[in-house]
Amino acid sequence: NNDITTNEILYAQNLYSNGEYKKARAIYTKLLSTTNDDYRVYIGLADTALALNMNTYAKEYYEKAIQLDNTDMTALVHYAQVLYQLKEYDLALGVLDKAIENDKKNDKLYYNKGLINYELKNYNLAQSNTQEAINLNANEADYYYLLALIYESMENTQKAIETYQIFLGMSQDNSLKSQVENHLKKLTRKEEKTEKEENTEPES
Repeated sequence: NNDITTNEILYAQNLYSNGEYKKARAIYTKLLSTTNDDYRVYIGLADTALALNMNTYAKEYYEKAIQLDNTDMTALVHYAQVLYQLKEYDLALGVLDKAIENDKKNDKLYYNKGLINYELKNYNLAQSNTQEAINLNANEADYYYLLALIYESMENTQKAIETYQIFLGMSQDNSLKSQVENHLKKLTRKEEKTEKEENTEPES
């Protein structure tokens, strides 16, 4: 019976990997009635719910899964992302802090903290979190994009421009890149205008 369950879970995981979230979810839902507290089933239900934007369900199943095993960093990151989507920011920060205690070198944990602190307008904390993520992994374009947004919110336009440029040099996301390129033109013009005004002496 356990072998059958394992085979079905492998099949559902394969469907999930191929983006067939509804089919995978149907298998996990069926397994829920035949298995008792199987971590893999809860995680499968949570991951498919997250992929289908069913955040309330995702939250419920991540919580059940984490009660059984709180050492799976991917699950904790996904759980924090669900809480972020549900705007339960304080709870999400608590989950990430607990995860960081177990895995201080996980850049995704710091990036997600940066994202939440940015939403909460805690810009100094957001900058520190995102910089920590970059120190651990300098190859993620998204980290630079977030850092540029933070600098811009802190009205540090020069740093924002430099960081957007790093993002443009790294990103593969053409749609976002074209948005950033347009935004960067406006920002550069604004910075040049500010510099010009600062360098113009008032006549006496």
